[in-house]
Amino acid sequence: MGLLGLWPVSGLGQDVIIGVLDSGIWPESASFRDDGLSEIPKKWKGICKPGTQFNSSLCNRKLIGANYFNKGLLADDPSVDISMNSARDTRGHGTHVASIAAGNFAKGASYFGYAPGTARGMAPRARIAVYKFSFEEGTFGSDLIAAMDQAVADGVDILTISYGWDEIPLYQDSVAIASFGAMMKGILVSASAGNYGPEMGTLTNGVPWIFTVASGRTDRSFSGTLTLGNGLNITGFSLYPVRTTIKDFALAHNESSSLCESEDELAQVPNAARSIMICSSSAQDILPISDQMDAISKSKFGGAIYEYDDEDVLTNNYFPKHIDVKPAPIVSAFSSRGPSLSYLRVAKPDIMAPRELILAAWPSNVSAAIIDVNTFLESHYSLESGTSMAAPHIAGIAAMLKGVHPDWSPSAIQSAMMTTANPLDNTEKPIKTAYGDSDDISLAMGSGLVDPNRAVDPGLIYDATPQDYVNLLCSMNLTEAQFKTIAGSSAKHHCSNPSDDINYPSYIALFRPNGNYTWLEQKFRRTVTNVGAVDDPDVLSSNFFPNPGVVISTKEGKQVIEYATKSVRPKASISFQETHIDVKPAPMVSEFSSRGPSRSYLRVAKPDIVAPGVLILAAWPSNVSAAVIGVNTFLDSDYRLESGTSMAAPHIAGIAAMLKGAHPDWSPSSIRSAMMTTANPLDNTENPIKAADDKKDATSLSMGAGLVDPNRAVDPGLIYDATPQDYVNLLCSMNFTEEQFKTISRSSAKHNCSNPSDDMNYP
Repeated sequence: MGLLGLWPVSGLGQDVIIGVLDSGIWPESASFRDDGLSEIPKKWKGICKPGTQFNSSLCNRKLIGANYFNKGLLADDPSVDISMNSARDTRGHGTHVASIAAGNFAKGASYFGYAPGTARGMAPRARIAVYKFSFEEGTFGSDLIAAMDQAVADGVDILTISYGWDEIPLYQDSVAIASFGAMMKGILVSASAGNYGPEMGTLTNGVPWIFTVASGRTDRSFSGTLTLGNGLNITGFSLYPVRTTIKDFALAHNESSSLCESEDELAQVPNAARSIMICSSSAQDILPISDQMDAISKSKFGGAIYEYDDEDVLTNNYFPKHIDVKPAPIVSAFSSRGPSLSYLRVAKPDIMAPRELILAAWPSNVSAAIIDVNTFLESHYSLESGTSMAAPHIAGIAAMLKGVHPDWSPSAIQSAMMTTANPLDNTEKPIKTAYGDSDDISLAMGSGLVDPNRAVDPGLIYDATPQDYVNLLCSMNLTEAQFKTIAGSSAKHHCSNPSDDINYPSYIALFRPNGNYTWLEQKFRRTVTNVGAVDDPDVLSSNFFPNPGVVISTKEGKQVIEYATKSVRPKASISFQETHIDVKPAPMVSEFSSRGPSRSYLRVAKPDIVAPGVLILAAWPSNVSAAVIGVNTFLDSDYRLESGTSMAAPHIAGIAAMLKGAHPDWSPSSIRSAMMTTANPLDNTENPIKAADDKKDATSLSMGAGLVDPNRAVDPGLIYDATPQDYVNLLCSMNFTEEQFKTISRSSAKHNCSNPSDDMNYP
């Protein structure tokens, strides 16, 4: 989400409140610090409720509320001993979800070195209010209803929930009941579609007044390299959390043990600790790859190679492919499909968002990885997958849209995202499912992949009022008791105009199976509202056992097996976290690099130039751990890889220092001009530099003049120079008061403003 779009116009979601209904939160995470946030909005009426290992001082200007609800749990079993009777998270799920929606900027985040960089939620300046209703001891719908009702009363703007019940009537569905009241109060509810795909009709939260979110595969990768004794190198999928290399271990393979389904069979393999086991894909029709991993871990093998037939199931549930995977996104295999059995006359799901191996905050009391069966590793951030991770993406985007358009209804916000969603993948072809087909794709992904920057100015929207949803309820032939269970009112609602044709951004026509139709017509009536342009010119988890192994394709697996079976003493090595050089295309403008124009002063084009800023190796202090393994194993390193524009700026400073040494009489403007006029706008494929987020040609508002070229800058030929008085003239043109002028110039003397000019001699 570049800084030319939704982030800047929404102020990163400033002061919008997102309610997270889940398993609680780990408040100490860096993602929930309140750096850069103003005072808590006055509209907030909630509390920070103390409890087990949780006191009210743990809330701040980011985490503004924390509450927990378990009366339903206690009513079911009054003798139950709730181990964490507070809003503190003991599962990780709630912490992860909350930081996806609205985590603050947290530098240095990674999962054991994978996906390093600055973590931030979709709406980094939005406020978070946590409502814990799911406990280790149980989860009850009545507690969910109580939690959501309280969130509405507290003044949240957006709600996100990644729990749901499927194939039950709306009047028995706790999410449907609670969310209707939220919708009536103008609060959008984003909910996960469920992880029960790919069969049709497996949807959860397929409720007309809920924003139902499907999940798609991203294009990020993590890998390891398998090197055979004959020199063949194969790149495969791996997330092993320890930096190590398994070198010259023996390859183990035979028909029985290579199913990797039996610990007894695996125990027969000699010298397992110095062997790499080849696990065949032939067992995976009946045995999940995670079970094979578990068996290998328990059998103490030095490493493993997992042959896998279904590449997409592999990438969706365990490891992704390489950077810029094509095609992407792809609808996840496990993402639940519509139609909604709760209510068939509204097409569901609504939209698709990222869900695969999403890096987000993780509590310290929940292991982030397990190696060797009983070695538990801690990480402040974890890579998790599921539609649970997709729903908070939508909640964060909805929060920013609410900030830009505070008068928009939940339906308007939903429509803006649905009508601007992208139905095409990164090859400009229609998005497909994990199995390569596009049949019934709308029942798998809804409108397509959410596009936050387009959603801020959708042009036309399909709006619906609370009364429209009441009319929809009136058309369902509910009893009065069932109606009131959902509507939550003792008064009889106005049902003079029942209608099942809600003003929704999508359509679904129902046909009887084996119907003898000669002609069938289905009419839909929709009303669109022109919301114009934006005036403001001003960004359910699946787990596995990581072990020292690498996952490769079936084709490559055959090469490995052929080598292992035909060699007298087959051996192999597996290396992790390798450094690749001469990546093409490069450079690319980083996704996180802020874009111009400068809101501080619009009449000078910014930024000026591009310099390296991703995974830069530089000195690191010995008193700060560079990595952590397990809970108490802190690793030192004299050097560390860090990313950010903080790493780019000193590159320019160093080059400027050398230019100053070569040309001591050059002014700051001369040095800057020399670098800008000689910068390279082309990448290492001799094509225009691209932006990393959309792979399109980068604009001057993202990269300035291009990549700095130190050798050319020393002899630029012509330069654009400017004197200190030129900058004074620029200040004079800005209509500052004398006090404001002096604040910048830091001078008590009155400057010469006889020639004000905003036309600076700039490159």
